[in-house]
Amino acid sequence: AAANSAAAQSAATSAANASLAAASSAAAQPQKVATSTASNNVVSADTTGNTYPYGQCTWYVKGDLSWVGNHWGNASAWPSSATAAGHTVNSTASVGAVAYFAPGVGGASAYGHVAVVDSVNSDGTITISEANYAGKLYNSRTISLSSVSGFIHQ
Repeated sequence: AAANSAAAQSAATSAANASLAAASSAAAQPQKVATSTASNNVVSADTTGNTYPYGQCTWYVKGDLSWVGNHWGNASAWPSSATAAGHTVNSTASVGAVAYFAPGVGGASAYGHVAVVDSVNSDGTITISEANYAGKLYNSRTISLSSVSGFIHQ
């Protein structure tokens, strides 16, 4: 039964991804996808040309920051992919940068995690927005700089 369930889930995911890809390529104007959380916060993400799987942290960051490249791989590969694409990767936070979490850092899975830096606070914290964190499609949280592996800049 578990194998059938996994196969069905895989088929459903493939169909959904194909549908999203077709919708993105057919759109003449950037699409805005609104999502809401239990607290009714609404977030929009531009999904035009976004090749990352819907709902993943990489999908959210690419939708929010158009300068982020497609096909950078899982979040754990983003620092090297961004460097190869000519972006600066360092330990300095700035608004509009990508915060990245290496696997196992800050609760990141084996795939790593990425988020958008929304503010750099005077108390040494940053506020980030992200997807696929703590079981939520969208999340915003304030964290210490020491909980982040580094930052990717435009």
